[in-house]
Amino acid sequence: MIKYDWEKVQKICNFEPNDVVWYLAYKSGVYTKTLTYIVPVSKKLYTEAKRDPLPYGSSYILNPELLFSNTGQYNLKHIYEYVYLASLRGFFEWRVRGDCTLHATIAKAFDIDAIHNSLLTIENNIINFKYEQITTEVENGD
Repeated sequence: MIKYDWEKVQKICNFEPNDVVWYLAYKSGVYTKTLTYIVPVSKKLYTEAKRDPLPYGSSYILNPELLFSNTGQYNLKHIYEYVYLASLRGFFEWRVRGDCTLHATIAKAFDIDAIHNSLLTIENNIINFKYEQITTEVENGD
């Protein structure tokens, strides 16, 4: 799991979706040649990523290794949507209730009906994250 400050990550990456995906993958320890090939990154961002710690905050991804090691299978826009929507969830909700979903009303910037993302499923206005459910099932013994 990684915890991070979404706003600071966005700022560090100049609000560039590809850079955000690369940065979070790098900070998660998932730095592969495939990822570098898919997501070109500036020398400045690469230097900052090596030097500075990940800004700590209440945004989280439970299984960054699974998400970022499979970047070649998904559209980068979909991965960015995943991490953006994941940043809107409350860490407290997951810690106390084990709920790693997001209610669609919180994701106001997105037209939920327009999302066609194989990393996300939406049922009854609840957004489920593909690689977050794996941890929940393992922890619950399902």
